[in-house]
Amino acid sequence: MEYRLELGPDGLTDGVIRVRHLVEGDAQSYAVGMSDHAVAPFGRLPRGRYTTDIVRHDIRTRIAYGLRDNRFALLAVADAIEDTFLGSIMLSDLDWTNGTGEVKFWLTPDARGQGVATGALALLCDWCFDELGLRTVIAHTSAVDEASQQVLTRVGFLRADGAESAGGLGGGAVGGGVGAAGTHVRWQRTARPRSTTA
Repeated sequence: MEYRLELGPDGLTDGVIRVRHLVEGDAQSYAVGMSDHAVAPFGRLPRGRYTTDIVRHDIRTRIAYGLRDNRFALLAVADAIEDTFLGSIMLSDLDWTNGTGEVKFWLTPDARGQGVATGALALLCDWCFDELGLRTVIAHTSAVDEASQQVLTRVGFLRADGAESAGGLGGGAVGGGVGAAGTHVRWQRTARPRSTTA
């Protein structure tokens, strides 16, 4: 079986942000982030509570199996220079036949409002289209999660229901795409057509 979701040792980077595989050293920061009041309400979390030990176990088991089986990639967002953990971004619900996947993301409080989510999402989408061959990447936000909606808009996502984006707010929790509390808004971005000229 081909391991499609393997990023390699350097991950994805633009020189400022790095998207890489989660490592056990991320476990404490990940557990703290999942209990953040600005992230938890928007999440469809498989566990009600996260501890450092639970996250370490998940990195060795569930997350590793998801990568191995090409089902999902739960990744870290980090500073490209110091490799400081800044949040998480996930590619899931992969339909390799139809070329679709869903993205979810969240950031630590210190990383919000600095373009980190925009950079990480742009890197992930480029990888999805250019390396994985996906045709459409989907995201869901809460109707009230304007910060995440702004991130999606900046990276080229459009509301799938055709309505206007929330607009106006930057920063915020950027717990977006993680799921959503209340009414959901569906977003999508499609791959750029490939050139057919020789």
